[in-house]
Formats: sequence, structure tokens, C-alpha cells
Amino acid sequence: GKFAGSSDNDSGAVAPIVKGAAVSAVNKALNTLTIAIRKTIDAGLKEVKKAMNINANDVSVTTESGTATK
Repeated sequence: GKFAGSSDNDSGAVAPIVKGAAVSAVNKALNTLTIAIRKTIDAGLKEVKKAMNINANDVSVTTESGTATK
């Protein structure tokens, strides 16, 4: 079989094609990893929110002089 590489009769046309294909493959892999990371982070943040039991209508608690007030 033939391997991608320059030869006397291709005038260097093969190398840019191979480079473009490699760049495309790397970009697709990175995009897939980015999506997977985002989904994992979103799932983790949902678990943190659930664990904290956040209610948007709750009044925030502040501390003054070492005592908690509401």
C-alpha cells in the first residue's frame, strides 16, 4: 500500500492534506472531551446543589459578633 508522504510527482500536495486531516481529527477529539467534561461538571454541580438543599426563597444567614442571625 501507499503511505502519505511526498514523492517526486505530487509537488508536496499530500502533506497539507494529511496535516488538515490530523488537525480535524484532533479538533473533533477535543470537542468530544469538552462536551464530556461539561456534562460531568453539570452533574457534579447538580449534586452539590441537591446536597446543599438550596431554596431561592430562603433568607440568607449572616454572622455578626460571632452569633448567627436571621
